[in-house]
Amino acid sequence: MYYRPLNQSRRIVNLNTCDLVIIDDHPIVADGIVRLFTSKQVDGLSSAISFTSGYDALAWFSYYKCKVIILDMSMPAINGIDLLKLLKKARPQIPILVFTVLTESDYALRAIENGASGYLEKHSHPSKLIEAVTLLASGKRYISKNVTELLVDKVNKFHTNLVHELLSDRELQVMLMIAESMTTNEIAKALCLNVKTIGTYRSRIFEKTHMKNNLDLMKYVIKNKLSVEHQL
Repeated sequence: MYYRPLNQSRRIVNLNTCDLVIIDDHPIVADGIVRLFTSKQVDGLSSAISFTSGYDALAWFSYYKCKVIILDMSMPAINGIDLLKLLKKARPQIPILVFTVLTESDYALRAIENGASGYLEKHSHPSKLIEAVTLLASGKRYISKNVTELLVDKVNKFHTNLVHELLSDRELQVMLMIAESMTTNEIAKALCLNVKTIGTYRSRIFEKTHMKNNLDLMKYVIKNKLSVEHQL
């Protein structure tokens, strides 16, 4: 845990006065964010605290609250989406900005669906991070232009009924193998992956395509003239 007043002319003693909470397992990133807001003196944000452990952050929120949370999606020990859900359950009123290297539309959509008020990629310019946090602190939302375009593209693809375009390359490959009546064990062996991983891909496929069973997948594959050879 790392704590620092953002306004160096003001001495803050109680940790429950923190305005900005940063949850990121890379201390250099968290410290860089604190330094950024220290140098810019953003109105309404006078102090910050950072955590490299999601569970430590959850424990802190059992007693205290803040104005904005900056959350990295790739945390050890706990999945980013699961941590997001737990944070929203503990402090539903606090806006959360997902700040991540993950740029896929699926991650952004899942984050927003689970309560995130903003989504920003880590390769963004520092001014964008300040803009995002400022907006969230004022009760508004922020989604980067790049992610917005990805989400719009995903919606457009969904409405064309080409739902296989919503899948990653690996998910599409697994879907086509399922449509070929291959078992989970056979797919795992063919792709040199474990059975649990194939099960995860299978769950994602049904979630994204909104299909109910293997027969639906087979019908879709036949209708759209897809095949394993098409994927390869």
